[in-house]
Amino acid sequence: MKRIIIGISVFTIILISGVALYLNNTSWTPYRCKSVVNANLVYMNGENLDLNLSVNMITTHEGKSEWLVVGSVKGRNIQYIISRRVFLSTRESGFKGLTRSMITREEHQPIDNIPNDIWQRHVLPEVPGVAFYMEMKRLDNNLLFVKGLTNPFFICAINEN
Repeated sequence: MKRIIIGISVFTIILISGVALYLNNTSWTPYRCKSVVNANLVYMNGENLDLNLSVNMITTHEGKSEWLVVGSVKGRNIQYIISRRVFLSTRESGFKGLTRSMITREEHQPIDNIPNDIWQRHVLPEVPGVAFYMEMKRLDNNLLFVKGLTNPFFICAINEN
């Protein structure tokens, strides 16, 4: 009888320790990340365009995020307003430090007037539906480094609440 009680106690302690360790290591938390992107683009006819964006990345589920992109593209004779929601799916890739990402869909706000060719060629890392590799790494408790292989990087401040 004593052996059975000791066996059940040891089994219970091991089971509880295993569950606690699993929950501690898989404790992914949702976060919101804000950044500003400024870039100088060269358009097809050689005209310089100034890109000024505010990016608010909201990740509520692991592997899925929503990017709220608001800003403008200005040139000598043109001015476009950007106001879009970009939905992104991300998963691990076979390469160390890189994730495999894909833009699953976009929503344009009525004020948005940037032509799709400028948006897709000069702002997005890849057209929607095509996978691309992206580096996302935490630099500190509240900083996230985001870089695509073909576009500039940005660092955003994380708000976990």
